[in-house]
Amino acid sequence: KFKISLDSLEKQLLKIKDEKNDVYVVKNGDNWGVRTAGSDRLYRVCATQAEAIEIGRALAIARKSELRIQGRDGKFHKSNSYGNESGVRDKNW
Repeated sequence: KFKISLDSLEKQLLKIKDEKNDVYVVKNGDNWGVRTAGSDRLYRVCATQAEAIEIGRALAIARKSELRIQGRDGKFHKSNSYGNESGVRDKNW
């Protein structure tokens, strides 16, 4: 597991809790990135896809939005919804 400063992440999540933008985990060169919809910049650069997914999931839950996960091949293979519908919906393509 990756250690994320809960205080730091919590502060960042509070800033964006009212925004309802989807969150994307994307390949970024040799690293992985977390990007929010409508942003040209990465929210965070991570060494591994697993770390990016963990951060992306926390953002998507806070935003009550969708987390879309890109595979190494550049295609989006997974989508997890943390929106207002009942429960969490996982879709695998």
